[in-house]
Amino acid sequence: MILYGVHEFKDSNIEGVYILEKEVKYKSYAIFQGKDGHLPSFPAVKIIEYYDYRNRCWAEAKMFYKIGLKRGWTWRTDEKYLVKSYCNLPSDKEISFDFYRPWEHKDYVRVIKSKNINFPGFRLAHSPRDLIGPKATKGLLYKAFTAR
Repeated sequence: MILYGVHEFKDSNIEGVYILEKEVKYKSYAIFQGKDGHLPSFPAVKIIEYYDYRNRCWAEAKMFYKIGLKRGWTWRTDEKYLVKSYCNLPSDKEISFDFYRPWEHKDYVRVIKSKNINFPGFRLAHSPRDLIGPKATKGLLYKAFTAR
C-alpha cells in the first residue's frame, strides 16, 4: 500500500524562498500486490484531476500508469491503463503526518488505525518483520550478527 498526498509550501516572506509545511496530508492510496511472496514492482503512475466543464466542478481524481498517457491541451487517458486499486480517502479519513518528526513504522500504523480506515484486501503489519514471518526473521538476524 502506498499513501499519496500533498506537501504544501508556505511563504517565508523572502522572495523566491518557500518552506515546507509541517504536516503532509495524505488524501488517497493504492494497493499494489506482488506474486509468489515477492514485493510488487510497478511502472510509473500519474494522478489526474479532472475539471468537469459541463457541471463546473472538480471530479474525483484517478490514477493511471504513465505508459498509457498522452499529453496535449489536457491529459488524454485510456481506461485500460487505469489503476483500479487507487482510492480517494473520504475527507474525514484523510491522514496527516508531521514531516519534521522522526517516525517509526508502529507510529504510522497507530495513526492509520486511529482513523478506522478499511483497506480492502490489505492488512496493516504491526512490524515490517510480519511480512516475512518469525522463522525467516530469526534466520536473517542470526546471519546478520554472525557474518564476518
